[in-house]
Amino acid sequence: MRLALILLIYTLIGLALLPLAIVIALFSPRGRAFFGERIGIWEKVDSPFILIHGASLGEIQGVMPLAKEIKAKYPNYQVVLSSTSNTGRQAAERSGLISRILPFDVYFLYALAFLDNKPKVVILTETEIWPALIGWLKFNRVPWVVVNGRISEKSWSEYRILAPILRPFLKQTAAVCTSDEASVDRFITLGVNPKVIIKTGNTKYDTPLPTLNAGEIDSLKAELVGGCEKVIILGSIRPGEEKIWNPVIRKVLDYYEKVGFVVAPRHPEKFEYFADSLSESGIEFSRRKENRPGRVLLLDSLGELAKVFAVGDIAFIGGTLEDFGGHNPLEAMSQECAIVMGPSVFVISEIVDALKEGDALVTISNADECDGIVRELLSKPERIKELGQRAKNIASQFHGATTRAIQVFSPILGEPKR
Repeated sequence: MRLALILLIYTLIGLALLPLAIVIALFSPRGRAFFGERIGIWEKVDSPFILIHGASLGEIQGVMPLAKEIKAKYPNYQVVLSSTSNTGRQAAERSGLISRILPFDVYFLYALAFLDNKPKVVILTETEIWPALIGWLKFNRVPWVVVNGRISEKSWSEYRILAPILRPFLKQTAAVCTSDEASVDRFITLGVNPKVIIKTGNTKYDTPLPTLNAGEIDSLKAELVGGCEKVIILGSIRPGEEKIWNPVIRKVLDYYEKVGFVVAPRHPEKFEYFADSLSESGIEFSRRKENRPGRVLLLDSLGELAKVFAVGDIAFIGGTLEDFGGHNPLEAMSQECAIVMGPSVFVISEIVDALKEGDALVTISNADECDGIVRELLSKPERIKELGQRAKNIASQFHGATTRAIQVFSPILGEPKR
């Protein structure tokens, strides 16, 4: 009864705001793209199908191993990936899966989207808790589950405030697969039945990584940084972090002849930002799209970073010197890079804890520390190798979440094809 009342109020508010949302969408190029899907006009999906929803590109990429595994093990089901961002939808489409934009969160738009065919089960990622969607699923008897469930320390205070509203909805879930131990207790506090919470890990860590042999690594290194013997990779670097790294790059270039850098921005739209920052710092650099090596290379290409880590000796994990919480370090760890991070790691805290426990993490917080650490590591190649080997061993502990999650779904979907 409480859920129905909250859903009614939520729906009335949603209907009142819907015209404004439509106007905003129509005046935005991003909003106009796939506009029909945003208002519930979905092309029919053949029955039966499983809907997996991730908010944006990062979540979609993280759930891709699960989507592909479900498609392989349950060939009788269609797999549909939905997102709220155009880049997420496009990534799903490029993977060969059916993709959609999730409608605005209004009950009647879901009724329209699923008019011809409703999903067998809905899989939501992380904390994509949409009340109208969950309400529609409940009243149409469609089970839903959460994968990669994670509530960070930073966002926990907000969720506690929203707990009275979220609790009736979260009680409806058939299962919550969490990515870390802290989230287990937080989901329980939000009203999820402890019996349906399982710590499975995060499926994004099951993304297949490229493997290069020694010859391929040497060839790629020559393409990127020419004759450099040691390579430092700034992976998924975010705006603001260059203020610490650019002075270090200049000093290293002066003191070490055979050390090169690969600067890999997190987002394509920031390629020019980092190009400008390197120029303004007086750092000569090459661009990947020019196919010209240089001691400093701006990786202004898509989908190469996982492979590029193979040529790295030291890898800085971006989003850790600014307040973003860090990005997935497993690609660099699996390629035996010595891992360097800043203090902001709330998104990847479980991996960071494992790295610290295994003495496989170097931390920095300012330019002086960064400069000191880099020089120390470059003077001790055996230390770089030791840190990289430890990181690779730890990385192996975080695989297998996809298999564990599918075991949770099997009572709903039936036994997978063998």
